[in-house]
Amino acid sequence: MFPLRHSSAGFKCGSPGISGQTKPITIRRMAGCENRSGLACGSSAARVQRLPSKSEGKELMDQHGGRRTPARSKSAHVRKAVGNAEDRRSALIRAIEREIISGRLQPGERLDERTLAEKFGVSRTPIREAFARLTSAGLLESQRHRGTFVANMDLALLLEASETLQEVESVCARLAARRMTPTQRKELARIVQEALDVEAGLDVEAYADHNLSFHGKIFEGAQNRFLADIALNTRMRAAPFRTFAINQGGQTARSILEHKRIADAICENRPEDAAELMRHHDDIHRPEYADALMHFARQARGPAD
Repeated sequence: MFPLRHSSAGFKCGSPGISGQTKPITIRRMAGCENRSGLACGSSAARVQRLPSKSEGKELMDQHGGRRTPARSKSAHVRKAVGNAEDRRSALIRAIEREIISGRLQPGERLDERTLAEKFGVSRTPIREAFARLTSAGLLESQRHRGTFVANMDLALLLEASETLQEVESVCARLAARRMTPTQRKELARIVQEALDVEAGLDVEAYADHNLSFHGKIFEGAQNRFLADIALNTRMRAAPFRTFAINQGGQTARSILEHKRIADAICENRPEDAAELMRHHDDIHRPEYADALMHFARQARGPAD
């Protein structure tokens, strides 16, 4: 072993020179050295470090030529590609949601991956991913060896969802009247006015979009994420039934007028009025909902003998 001596420059060890005398070799940590140990050895203080990557080499060459053009990073492209993929996935999920909520896909209907893939211009893989997301949200149900179906709601579940929705949305309306920002109030008023401006009335799909936008803006304006999650999940589960009830009963125009009254109460800072109007709007005991419940009950029983 060579003798090891400490100095202010680092550690020194003796190594035999040509004359047989011990020749000190200084080992010191070099600032900016990027090899594994971070050390350089020898009186010439030669640095040992990794070779620069291709992109780093380009940057060094640019600097040597008097230009400071940073090497282009691939991470931005990766992030953009991932973001675009996520946007497409979310758009596909929303499109299938709209098919269910508008009633184009009926409760109990079996979904075909190939048909939907052709319809939306995608492969079957993102369709399967969308099915998984919508199944976890309760809009679809998967049956082993049979396939994926639009979820059926039995009468007890429909009543429970409707009761929950009535209570939760009335609280959201009250909080929105107290907490909505001026920008959110303008946006809520705009959503309602756009629906009122359609003279011929909204068709089933357009009404479903308007309805989700209106209630979603109120959930956002309540500024309570836990409450908003409960309200949105419950509304999504009950949406096919409620959309069917509104459209079968010819109540689309009346529903939009009720939206206008609720929006006015929120925008005018009348929280109790907003809550009461929302409670009436969601009341499961209204005639159109009773008729829809009877329709779903007949469906559940199957064709009459």
